[in-house]
Amino acid sequence: MNDLGQDSPVSATGGMRALLRTHPWERSALGHPDSWPRELHAAVDIMLVARNPALVGWGDGAVILYNDAYAALLGARHPAALGQPFGAVWPELWSTIGPRVAGALAGTPQHVDDAPALIPTGDGMRQHWFSVSYAPLRLADGTVAGFFHNGFDTTERVNDTRWRRFQLALGERLRSVASSHQIIDAASAMIGAELDAERVIYAEHGETDDDGLVVRAEWVRTGQARAAGTAVRLDDLGAAAAAALRAGAPVAVGDAAAGADGVGAFPALPLLKAGSLATVVIVQAAQPRHWQDIDLRLLQDVAERTWTALDALRAHQALRDSEARLSAVFDSLPVGVGVADPSGKLVLSNLEMRRYLPTGIMPSRDDSRFARWTSYHPDGSQVARHDYPGARALRGERVVPGIEALYRGDDGRETWTHIGAVPIRDADGRITGQVSVVTDIDRVKRAEAQQRLSEEKYRKLFERMDAGFCIVEILFDADGQPNDFRYLELNPMFESQSGLVDARGRTALEMVPGLERSWIERIGAVAVSGVSDQFEAYSAVLGRWYETNASPLGEPGAHLVALIFRDTTERKQNEENLRRLALEDAEASRRKSEFLAVLAHELRNPMAPIRTGLEIMRLRADSPETIERVREMLERQTRQMTHLIDDLLDVARVTSGKIEIRKQLVDLNRVVASAVETSTPVIQGARHTLDLQMWDEALLLDIDPTRIAQVINNLLTNAAKYTPAGGRIALTVRKEGREAVIAVSDSGVGIPLEHQQSIFEMFNQVGRNMGLAQGGLGIGLSLVRQLVLLHGGRVSASSPGVGQGSTFTLRLPLGVQQEAGAGDPALPERRTTQRRTFRILVVDDNTDAAESLSLLLQLNAHEIRTATNGRDALLIAQEFRPDIGFLDIGMPGMTGFELAERLRAMPELAGMTLVAVTGWGSDEDLARSRQAGIDHHFTKPIAADTVSRLLSQIE
Repeated sequence: MNDLGQDSPVSATGGMRALLRTHPWERSALGHPDSWPRELHAAVDIMLVARNPALVGWGDGAVILYNDAYAALLGARHPAALGQPFGAVWPELWSTIGPRVAGALAGTPQHVDDAPALIPTGDGMRQHWFSVSYAPLRLADGTVAGFFHNGFDTTERVNDTRWRRFQLALGERLRSVASSHQIIDAASAMIGAELDAERVIYAEHGETDDDGLVVRAEWVRTGQARAAGTAVRLDDLGAAAAAALRAGAPVAVGDAAAGADGVGAFPALPLLKAGSLATVVIVQAAQPRHWQDIDLRLLQDVAERTWTALDALRAHQALRDSEARLSAVFDSLPVGVGVADPSGKLVLSNLEMRRYLPTGIMPSRDDSRFARWTSYHPDGSQVARHDYPGARALRGERVVPGIEALYRGDDGRETWTHIGAVPIRDADGRITGQVSVVTDIDRVKRAEAQQRLSEEKYRKLFERMDAGFCIVEILFDADGQPNDFRYLELNPMFESQSGLVDARGRTALEMVPGLERSWIERIGAVAVSGVSDQFEAYSAVLGRWYETNASPLGEPGAHLVALIFRDTTERKQNEENLRRLALEDAEASRRKSEFLAVLAHELRNPMAPIRTGLEIMRLRADSPETIERVREMLERQTRQMTHLIDDLLDVARVTSGKIEIRKQLVDLNRVVASAVETSTPVIQGARHTLDLQMWDEALLLDIDPTRIAQVINNLLTNAAKYTPAGGRIALTVRKEGREAVIAVSDSGVGIPLEHQQSIFEMFNQVGRNMGLAQGGLGIGLSLVRQLVLLHGGRVSASSPGVGQGSTFTLRLPLGVQQEAGAGDPALPERRTTQRRTFRILVVDDNTDAAESLSLLLQLNAHEIRTATNGRDALLIAQEFRPDIGFLDIGMPGMTGFELAERLRAMPELAGMTLVAVTGWGSDEDLARSRQAGIDHHFTKPIAADTVSRLLSQIE
């Protein structure tokens, strides 16, 4: 290391100063810095503080010292270049810079503007331009000992000058060509020459292939160019280049080895239009080269300017095509159209107008031809020349719809026409001309005359018809669709057949608001298609059937339809009544047969063991053990029959919409516990394991607890039935948002995917379809879904498949939160008051039913009286003063409803609670009970726990 003194310009630290301070100068031709002349120190000091690239060359060998900016230009040659001869550092440039160095060392300053130089960069050599100078460095005696070299990078200015020059030349060249292929050829040739290329390809993206390009033109320096329309693919340029071009990024490949097969060094520039690849311009060079930013900039300009020129050319061509089409349409118009200037001379007209005005002058301004036109006012006077539509329009008047005029041609043939005209105004409102339209209405006018001749015949037929007849005009909406029709002509029978009074001139929707759209569409279709239609249809709004024959009238555009119709309501009603009676009889017969067959099958199952059990009890009356076993069996079978009958009744009520849901605010956990208790015998009987997970807190729901318990019990029973013995059943209760969720899962037979949507349909038993019939009518899950829907909830079934178990999920909305106090009727289990006894009157014409209910009530120490008819019940009630009355409804003589009304009329029994216990349970029966003053209504048989819960709720 060389330790320099503090006065040396290279003694400071940092950047090149630090490097100069530590460089072993004693090994160089310059020697130790202490031996350097003062002039060298001064030059080095100036060089180090310069911002632009600068160096000092010293001695005959031109040993160089340089600053940080020059070190950046050296790239990888730094720091080895420090202290080396200038020629050894830049051998490839020495032929250019050597003479300048020699001139400076000879004492002559050197300066060059925009000198080119390839500067090393991270991705190769990059072309730069510099303005450079070489100034001699002299010792005190005037001897030249070295030189001071600095430069300024002028690359940006040089490139901008080149770009502007090229832009001007390209613009001038493109302005001189007129076709698309000339534009592409000129642009390709200019960029090829500018970049010294061998080939330029201008390709556009294919319309059907996302990866395809179609060559529009190719410029080559030598050789044969590809024909226009040749297909090339992006991947032919290499995978990486293709990906970049699809993304809209330019690609520059500097070496043939880095490019795709058969492609030399090239840049390729894509143009994206509306987010999609539109054009790719590819320039190929014969030798490897490093493509400069200015090359890509020029290529970008060529691509953009070429596209813009082509786009403008296409737009111009489209305009010409549009004008040609407009001219063709204009000439093909079936009416004469002409535009005239203020003098009345036509400046634009179609073929039809020139037929009427061969001289090209408006009739009102043409003395030689005005006499060929004749027109009349409504009063019969002839229209004057200055009152023709064209003349009036030039005075600023809009003559629409215009006038009718008779035109006489050169051959003497007369033609009726219709003439309309409107003025043309400029931006200041001044009239600059007028537009006239002449329509040939000769056929219409002559047809009108023919029509008048036949009108009388038509009128007579019209008035003598015994059917309803009318002529209607179809009205259309903005989209051209029929939306109403207007009654134009009516015959005398119209009113009696249609039921519509004073309909002439009014529309169908005015006469019959809400008329079915099908009538308007069907009659409108006759006007549109021109095809007659005969049909019989019903109008719910009018409440009538009509047999209708609809026929188009007039020309296709007249939109008139003639309707002949008869009111067939009475006949259709008679036919419908006969058909309905036949269908009802057939359906009733089928349902009865199906119901009896299924019901008989299901009732035989419990009836067989009941009958057998009764026979065993008769034969083994002396065996208490046998009697007990048979009694238990009879109870099970009786419950089964009761459950079957209740399900049938519930389904009938739900299907007919007559079931009553008695909602109250209850804790779902208690309802679930009740259902689990009811289902436990079935689950235990099949040796299943039940995993029960209740919600930690009360879940208050506004539901009918009996019906929801019935739903849960049904799901648990189904799980037990369709799970092989020793299976697993899980019931979970949870809260999700504003819903309570009950999930019943099992490890049973599962549900096939094709049956998971129909599992809740009536009479659908998946197990039976899988050969696993478990009895029943197939109504349980249908009843579950209907009951859940009546509570505003929903139920769903899911299963991974056969043999993989199933899950039934029930969701119910949460009820309004409230505290459940001692007085909450929904939570009778929480009552802590002492149970009281009641005086109870039981009334039933069936002695066994009355006796069995009385025995049940006496078990709870209540005082009981019974009666078998309404008259005796009233006598007992006057003396007994009962707290509660259990009343049968269907009693002979005085019904339970009549008895209840009589009891309610007795002041001394004002606080009495009336309970109906009957076989009648429809919604009508429940409503009749409420009207009679009955507080509670139960269908037979009434269970003991139901009676117990009822009595516990009565204060």
